[in-house]
Amino acid sequence: MLLLATAGVLPAVAGAAGSPQTTFVGVHVVDVRRGVVVRDQTVIVSDGRIVRVGPAGELQIQAAAQVVEARGRYLAPGLMDMHAHVSSAEDLALYLANGATTIRSMWGHPSTLELRAAVAAGRVPGPTLFVAG
Repeated sequence: MLLLATAGVLPAVAGAAGSPQTTFVGVHVVDVRRGVVVRDQTVIVSDGRIVRVGPAGELQIQAAAQVVEARGRYLAPGLMDMHAHVSSAEDLALYLANGATTIRSMWGHPSTLELRAAVAAGRVPGPTLFVAG
């Protein structure tokens, strides 16, 4: 998943598998491999994967794509927390607000399994949830 943020606010999380194509236009891309910000890019996400990145205005956008006008915003890979303790939907919202798009909960309680199912079904907003135990 990808995070789109402005000044610490998390207005959009995109890229879930099975979602329609999402295209971010004019976004600044945080390239974590090179440690640089690449400005004014178009990023196309399809079926949970980045399929194209290039200068704004140079990539063809599908007519059915969800287009996100992202000028002045930053796009970065979602964070993963591999040792979390989740007990409520409010916990999940906090993980999203802080950039975690995938977490592994160390509690295998039935309520945690219910939360995982609710997130997977789209009834509760939250990061992709793996449950240990």
